[in-house]
Amino acid sequence: MANTVRIEINIKQIESAIKKLSVSEKLKLIRKLERETRRARWNELISKIRQRFAKNPISDAEIRKICEQVRQKRYERNNKSSS
Repeated sequence: MANTVRIEINIKQIESAIKKLSVSEKLKLIRKLERETRRARWNELISKIRQRFAKNPISDAEIRKICEQVRQKRYERNNKSSS
């Protein structure tokens, strides 16, 4: 029969324990936390971007106009350099 022990610690206790780790151990922990939280961080970022776009929607016509302007500038720049 397996016995389980449950220990509750607060964030200050965790911070104190982390301070005692070596730099290499801290880096290892950071990398592990980054891997485990990557999806949540990206989802949060994407959500913020979508909220900003929702506030200022851009039409397909505006997108095409901007693309045409950029293409025209690149075309002119490339023609100047080849002359």
